[in-house]
Amino acid sequence: MSYYQPQPHNPDPQPQYPQVPVVPSAPPISPAAYGQPMSPGPYGQPYPLQPVYQQPVYQQVVVAQAAPASGWAVASLVFGILGMLGGFCLFGIPCIAAVICGHAGLIDTKNGAKGGRGLAVAGLILGYLFVAPAIAIVVMGGIGSMLPASTTAP
Repeated sequence: MSYYQPQPHNPDPQPQYPQVPVVPSAPPISPAAYGQPMSPGPYGQPYPLQPVYQQPVYQQVVVAQAAPASGWAVASLVFGILGMLGGFCLFGIPCIAAVICGHAGLIDTKNGAKGGRGLAVAGLILGYLFVAPAIAIVVMGGIGSMLPASTTAP
């Protein structure tokens, strides 16, 4: 007793699907659009044999490293700030050091191999701005201390 009943042989290897009306507003898909062969889909519409994947887009990021700052320029700014804050007490020495280091920093950053030209200029400005009053106060203080006190006796 066998419950298996052989099915009649179908000479057409393609399965038969019910016909579904095609929507006229949808454009037909052509094999040339995908660049690969097409096979009929379950509703009579062609579809690609393999899914079409778009290649990922990679962006190249260029990172430019800034030139290292000149040590002379940094020293000029540091001495300029010290001269601004306490150049009068230190006899104007930080202001003079700011001017010297500022000029060396400008020479060092001239060809563009090193950065920090703005630091050198800022140190020069602070140095020149405060060196004259610092020297004037030191000189006047020195001259004033050497002069005898003028007292008039009656």
